[in-house]
Amino acid sequence: MLKGIICGKGGQGVITINYLLGRLASELGYRVMSAETHGMAMRGGSVATLIKIGDFSSPSIGSGDADFILSMDMDEALRNFEYLKAGGFCIINSTQDCTFPDGYRIIRTHASRTSQDAFGSTRYTGQILLGQVMGAYSRVFPETASLEILSNFEKVETGAVRAGMNSVAHIN
Repeated sequence: MLKGIICGKGGQGVITINYLLGRLASELGYRVMSAETHGMAMRGGSVATLIKIGDFSSPSIGSGDADFILSMDMDEALRNFEYLKAGGFCIINSTQDCTFPDGYRIIRTHASRTSQDAFGSTRYTGQILLGQVMGAYSRVFPETASLEILSNFEKVETGAVRAGMNSVAHIN
């Protein structure tokens, strides 16, 4: 049903975002598979996690197979872009200008600035980006039920998630 890559640098919260998205999907009744692929031990090193939501038998994602990429920065978006399928979308926490091929939905956002402005800290950057994935896939992550579930998670600021959800157009 949904295949994604969450990527960034060590210390940016990639594993936490993957965990939150997977736990939310599980509590909504979906089967979830995820895998950490590389770089986890080195702060500042390349980090990517894979997540599949639905009836899959393997957590791996092949080239041109991901529905979405959520990237904490432009470098990691470019490094993982080959996995995005035609028509897929890439949410990037960067307003840096970069040319991507036609046929993909590219969402450049400054979630770090939004988090700083709204909450006085960049701590909620990942939760804003998480909300953007949830907002794009609102059929999988219905707003009311999803926010209610997330409100029970420790250290989740539902206002940050809601801000992300409301900042993207729904895809399906």
